[in-house]
Amino acid sequence: MAAGALVFLSLLPCVFMDTKFTSGNCSYHWTLYNGTIPEDAIPGGRDVSGETFYVGLVQLKLINEVFAGMILPSSGTARITSLGITREVKNDPFTIINILCSSDKEAFEWVSTKSENLHLLTDHNLVGGGKVLGQDLYIGRVRSDGGIVLGKVFPHRFIYQGLYVPSKGVFAQFMSYQVLAFNCKDKKRDKEEDFDFGGRNGENGTLEF
Repeated sequence: MAAGALVFLSLLPCVFMDTKFTSGNCSYHWTLYNGTIPEDAIPGGRDVSGETFYVGLVQLKLINEVFAGMILPSSGTARITSLGITREVKNDPFTIINILCSSDKEAFEWVSTKSENLHLLTDHNLVGGGKVLGQDLYIGRVRSDGGIVLGKVFPHRFIYQGLYVPSKGVFAQFMSYQVLAFNCKDKKRDKEEDFDFGGRNGENGTLEF
């Protein structure tokens, strides 16, 4: 289901910065976000304002947590939910923001699932989304309040469950969502048909909610 089929080429403690993951002949990597969106950055969708955001991974050093966030080019920040509130953070001595990049964008897929069925996605390589309280997380998204929001996915049997996203200054929890996967064989798919960053209605790769 998860990154077991992926090869870790390098790894820094607690952070995925400059870490490369491979699946077959395809690969992706996390790189430090410096306020500029790289050409090969992976979009996550369009928020309620219509702005395209990008998939980020945020480390909060003070609480020793790493999880997914929405990188917003207009503000140069990552929007996250942490400790029950929505925050927009930048790189500083206590925060590290990485951005997901790949030249194999067609190998990514948004897979529709429910929290209780997450463990059944054994034929998908789910993209790792950090760690909270020692638990490995994934990256999910959903349509809410007229736009796409992205956040952290907890396994169903953990003390937290489902997808947690920033919402109205606090957070929202969803038990049905899309989770991000990376499969080299999917690079052959028609990306216009099957992989939609914007979130129109449809099958895997789009939002059905």
